[in-house]
Amino acid sequence: MGTGFGRSGPYDRSRAEVSATLTGLRSGVADTPWPSGHVDALNGLVRAALAEIEPSLHPARAGHEVLARAEGKSDRGKGMMDTLRGLVNQMPG
Repeated sequence: MGTGFGRSGPYDRSRAEVSATLTGLRSGVADTPWPSGHVDALNGLVRAALAEIEPSLHPARAGHEVLARAEGKSDRGKGMMDTLRGLVNQMPG
């Protein structure tokens, strides 16, 4: 029974949806006081976070679940995620 580590379909689908979601966000906050620079920052951070996840998929795709888990347990993305949460929390309600 697999753990799902070798399945990158959800990641691939999510990555494909990110661009459309961020475009929608840009138009959704256009008439609000939320600075457009925040959308640019959010866009960059989301893409960097996805790029951070991607290396763990390569061993998983090759069937090396232990390596994928080790890569996924690093704390490198924590700072990015904290910054992302901070930006999202500043969004107008």
